[in-house]
Amino acid sequence: MEYKINPRVYSSMVPLPVDLIDNNLKLASASQLKTILYFFRKAALGAVPSVEEIAAAIGYQAEDVADALIFWEERGLLVKDGEPVSFLEP
Repeated sequence: MEYKINPRVYSSMVPLPVDLIDNNLKLASASQLKTILYFFRKAALGAVPSVEEIAAAIGYQAEDVADALIFWEERGLLVKDGEPVSFLEP
């Protein structure tokens, strides 16, 4: 069976970094993927969600979400507020 994307879903989109898919999709757990997808959704609206908000939205414990945020920080997709950001490759 073949699938295609329903064009109707393109009416509202959230940009995702290619790095998330190309380099992290295989490594990330379900909780980590749900966390980063929710984070990007809220960031697209100009908001920074709290650990508790993410946990409530995706149905995981706050501890799991906190661990997921650390995972994405270690992978370079998130940085802590106030930390310097480099646009150059390490």
